Amino acid sequence: MRRDLSYAWRHLRKSPAFTLTAIVSLGLGIGAAVTMFSAFRSVFLRALPYRAADRVIAIEKQGRRGDPGS
Repeated sequence: MRRDLSYAWRHLRKSPAFTLTAIVSLGLGIGAAVTMFSAFRSVFLRALPYRAADRVIAIEKQGRRGDPGS
C-alpha cells in the first residue's frame, strides 16, 4: 500500500494540470453533496417549529363539482 501511495504521489507531482483538475472536481462534488444533504435535512428531516407538529392537518375546500377550490 505504501508503494502504491508513493507511486500515485510521484505521478500526481509530474502532471499538475491533472492534479488540479482532480482536486477541483473532488471539491465541487463534495460541496454539492453537502449542499444537497443540508437542503434535504432542513426541509424533510427537521421537525416543524410547532408545539404539536404531529397534529398539523390541511383542510381543503371542494366545490359542487368536486373540484378543489372551485
